[in-house]
Amino acid sequence: MSSGSAVAGDVIDDIIRKCLDLKEQMRGVGSPAARSGGPKPASGVVGAHLDNIGVMTDENVDGIGISLERMGYSVKRVRSMRESDPTMADDFNVIKYAKENDLVLITRDREIGRACENNNIPCVWIKEDTILRLMIVPELERMSREREDADALG
Repeated sequence: MSSGSAVAGDVIDDIIRKCLDLKEQMRGVGSPAARSGGPKPASGVVGAHLDNIGVMTDENVDGIGISLERMGYSVKRVRSMRESDPTMADDFNVIKYAKENDLVLITRDREIGRACENNNIPCVWIKEDTILRLMIVPELERMSREREDADALG
């Protein structure tokens, strides 16, 4: 597996953990990670929590929805839903559907993220600074170190 794939897997693991934490908070029982104190799950490993979480992915994170489906998660993808229900083009309807169906909404959309935060709707809002901090900067730093090492040897 390439380093980029490992970093992407870590980001998906983070999203899954946040979804599980949000669902547990909604139930008022605390995070499974906090209760067990155990390590984070490895990317691609499906566990016992698959049956207690439903996820809805906004169009701007459809690829994450596909990855979560492959891992065994129950995912409603807005992009697919719009084909049969054009009302899903409206952000309000997306948020309403997620809330009414007890789904954790995953999005990169600022307006949806803020609306969910302001209304206590479970949401994993993937912000640009998070992507920079968790993915892009570590990759650039790794590439810089590799270049420095190659220059030192050369």
